[in-house]
Amino acid sequence: MANHFTKAGDYYVDALAGNDSNAGTDPEAPMKTISVAITAAESGSTGWDFTIVVGTGIYQERLVAGTTTDYLNFQADGNVIMDGEGEDSIIYDGNYWRFNDFIFTNCGTLWYGNTNYFPARFNRCKFKSIPGFTSAAVGSMFKSIKHYFNDCVFDGMTNASSAIYFRSFTFFNCTFIN
Repeated sequence: MANHFTKAGDYYVDALAGNDSNAGTDPEAPMKTISVAITAAESGSTGWDFTIVVGTGIYQERLVAGTTTDYLNFQADGNVIMDGEGEDSIIYDGNYWRFNDFIFTNCGTLWYGNTNYFPARFNRCKFKSIPGFTSAAVGSMFKSIKHYFNDCVFDGMTNASSAIYFRSFTFFNCTFIN
């Protein structure tokens, strides 16, 4: 069954009924993968401040930024699960990316790459069964830049490295379980 989008955006993604050959700019003709939406946001311009609305489904892909994808917004519209099983990270090189209402699960680390130095923002997200929070170098060069987590839930998360600079993270109204 196809998603019925309730959120507005520049690109739409539907794991259930989308097709990556669609332009994705119309909620009636969404793309199938988030990665293709990221590429589309980059191809027409810088991708600056575009919103990618992601419909209900399980997405098993690694989100990799190109050279111009800054300030992308990712809005879950329904129950959106980013399953990173088999990946070393779910997010790579997302500069100033913002995620709203996602569930992230099953990967080595949540993010890796330039995201270490350009903060990501997570609002109302859930993180489950991710043994490494991030790469060891996070925030080591730009200690005043912070990753923000607002109203997030962390379940079964650990920190695999003692070299993490947790002063580079800010948590607002978050819940930590196990």
